[in-house]
This record gives sequence, structure tokens and C-alpha cells, in this order.
Amino acid sequence: MRCRVPGLVCCDLAMAWGRRESAAEREAWLGAWCARIAGNDVSLPALLVLRSRNLSEHDITRLCDAMVHASHLRELNMAGTHLSPTALEALCSMLEKNTSIEVLNVGDETLGQPPVNLRRLAAAVSANTNSALRVLDLENKGIDASGAQELAALLMNESCTLKSLNLSRNPVMVDGFAGLLGAGTFSLQKLQLAHCEISGQISVADEGDEYGSLSTFQSSCPELVELDLRANAIGTFPEWLWSRLVDFLCRRMPSLQRLWLAGCGLGEERVASLVIHEADMLSRLVELDLDANVNAARGLMESWQSTSREAPVLAVLRVSGTELGDKDLLKLAARIGAGNCKQLRTLAIKHNVVSSAGLFALLRAGQLHDIQAFHNPAIALDMLELVAREQHEVDDALANTSVRVLDLGACGLGLSELDWLVNALCDDKLSNLIELGLGGNPGCSRDDEQWACLLRKAELARPALHIVWETSDQKHERVALG
Repeated sequence: MRCRVPGLVCCDLAMAWGRRESAAEREAWLGAWCARIAGNDVSLPALLVLRSRNLSEHDITRLCDAMVHASHLRELNMAGTHLSPTALEALCSMLEKNTSIEVLNVGDETLGQPPVNLRRLAAAVSANTNSALRVLDLENKGIDASGAQELAALLMNESCTLKSLNLSRNPVMVDGFAGLLGAGTFSLQKLQLAHCEISGQISVADEGDEYGSLSTFQSSCPELVELDLRANAIGTFPEWLWSRLVDFLCRRMPSLQRLWLAGCGLGEERVASLVIHEADMLSRLVELDLDANVNAARGLMESWQSTSREAPVLAVLRVSGTELGDKDLLKLAARIGAGNCKQLRTLAIKHNVVSSAGLFALLRAGQLHDIQAFHNPAIALDMLELVAREQHEVDDALANTSVRVLDLGACGLGLSELDWLVNALCDDKLSNLIELGLGGNPGCSRDDEQWACLLRKAELARPALHIVWETSDQKHERVALG
């Protein structure tokens, strides 16, 4: 279990609990731990993990009582632990008084039902004016629209200390989304709503009454830096609502830097409307994720080019699975070359139809550090012909690129293409490269002696270069076969 508070040590109490065989042994062990927690034993870890369905209501109550004044505790993870009404009340009573817990993840998929559970949890967090709570992780807790609206009330409280709220994989739907964004000015910096069944399905014919406060957008999120809306059917929003959402994102989230919209069903026109909005959100975005939105890359590139706007701080752009081809990729390379996105370092273009011409144009642009081009089989189709035809330009691209991580897995590279690539590495081309992904290419076979020779040649010439030539499935198969 990774602790989200840097530098802290974890203790998995649930795992230790499972090793206790008798009830008496478990009771003695629990009593000893409660005494250490309540006594602020300095040797205790700062992250406690209680992810277990075997902990009884009595056990949870005792542990929560011990945590009331536990000043050393920074993170509490009880994900997957069922909370009965009594156990939930014990947890909330502790949260009303504890002043050290910064990160909290509690409950299983039944926590959100009934929504009154969320009301009690929100009330407990709000009641503690000395709370240190900054991160509340409620992923996959069965929270519906009503529960999301209960949490929205927490965000409206002036004493709320939360900076990060994760509600991903809860069916909050569009009404819950409306409640959260319509909660008024709040201090959240990160809001995660991935896989939340948010769509344009409407139940009221009069659009003026639909979606509650979301239809008026009178609230604002002045401190929100990160918004995750992945895998929601936002593309089904009616046009009037989409326009208001875009206006809200661009005008009422002035601090927004990272926006994840992968798999939202956004087409070319809707992505373009984000770019051409007069508030110019693109000028302040550090990361934009448009993966798995058909033609999203085209909408981005064409509108970007037509407005002549810059993206001065954009560092990460994800347009995988968008049917991106060379035409639009060459536009991006031109934008990079013109200095319109000087900070762009990571580009994800996986599962597209990019050819070697587009790839070499990106390398020639110079500034990218990480190019994720997995599964672009068109790259291999004319690679050697292009190299022969434009050898000087290709050599220039390989010699001057800054790329450090290059993923060319599943790009159709055979032994001929791999032979050319290995020779380029031996000639110290791609000199900044520290990792090269080649897994899933037909030429990378552990049973092929020619590939084995090429791999040894590359490893001798570039010992510091990590070459990943197997997919995870191939690696597991090799390990299984010994």
C-alpha cells in the first residue's frame, strides 16, 4: 500500500489481523494496538490500513475511539471495510475531533446507501474546525446523485479544508455532477469524477428546469487545478448544455491546469469549441487528455491552427485512439517548431494511424521527451522507403531530437526495420534515449536468432538504454515456461 503523504510508513493492520487465529489472540492484539494508537506511540507508522471485511463493528469502534487524539496518524485507509451504522458513527465521532488525519479512504460499495451516510460523514468533517483532512477518497462507494449532493453541501461550508475529492466509479450521474459544480465557491484543487455515468439523458422536457444549477452556472471553482471527467458520456449533452459547460470550464475555473476528458464521446466540433472559446483555456492548461474521442485530435489541431493561439505551459497532451493521422500530426509538429507550445514534453498518440513521416516530423521538432506511439502499424509500412528517400532529413531528426522515452511497440516493425533502428542506435543517433519500447512487433521474437543478435548489438553499443521488447503477456508466458 502506497502512502499518499510523502515520507510516511505504512502498517497494514488488516493483514496482521488475519494472522491471528483465536478470538482471544485477536482481542489481545487489538487491545495492544489501540493502546499504542491512543498513547501516540512514536514508533507507530503514519498510515494505517484496515481494508478487511473481517473486522467487526466492535473492532472498528474500538480502533476509531483510539484514533481520536492520535496526533501521529496522517492517513487512514479503510477501503473495502463494511461500516455498519454503529461503526460509521464511531468513525464520524473520531473525525469530529481528530486533528492529524490528512488522507481518508473509508467504506465499501454500500457506504453511499442510504445517502444519509454521506450527510453524516460530511457533517463530521465540517464540524471539526481544526481538521487536517485534505484528501477524501470515496471511489466506488455506491454514491448516487443524492449522495453527491450531500457532499456538495460539505464543499460549500467555509470551514471545509478539503483540497482533493475522488468520487470516481460512483453513479452520481448528471444530477450529482450538477450539485457538485453548483455548490458555489469552494476550495477544492482536485475533483475526480471518472466513470460516474454522467450523460445527457434528461428526464424533464423543459431545458430551463433541467440539470438544476448546472443549467445556470452561477457558481465558480476558483482554486480547482485538476478535473477528471474520463469515461462519462458528456458528448451526449444537448448543445445548449454543452455550450454552458464549456463556458463554465473556461470562465469559472481560472486556475484549471489539468483536464481529463478521455472517452467522453467528444467529436471534432466539440473539442474545437473548447479551443476557440474567447476565455482561451488552452493558454493555461498544463495537461490535456482527449484519448478515445474520435476525431478529437483533428478538432484540436484545426481550431488551434485557425486561431493562431499558443499553449505556453502545455506539457502533456494525450490524443491516443482519436484516428490521428499524419495530416494533423504534421500540424502539431509545425506548432512545436514555431514555438507555440514551448513546454510540451509528453505526447501520447497510441492506437492511431500515424506513419513514419509523422513520427520523424515529431522527432525533428526537437523538444519532446516522451513519445508514446504504441500500435501505429502504419509506421512500418514505408519506413525504409522514407529513410532511403530522405536520408539527410531523417538523420537530422534522429541526431537533434531530445526524446528520452520512445514507445514503438506494436508498430509492425519487422527485422529489416529493427536492423535499421539498431544501426542508428549504434551510430549514437537518438543519443538522449533512455527507454525504447518495441514489444508486440513481429520482428521481436525470443525464438529468432537474428533478433537476439540485434538485441545484443544494441545492448553492447548502448548499455544505459533500457529496451523493452516484450509485451507484458509475452513476459508472463516466458516466465511461466521457465
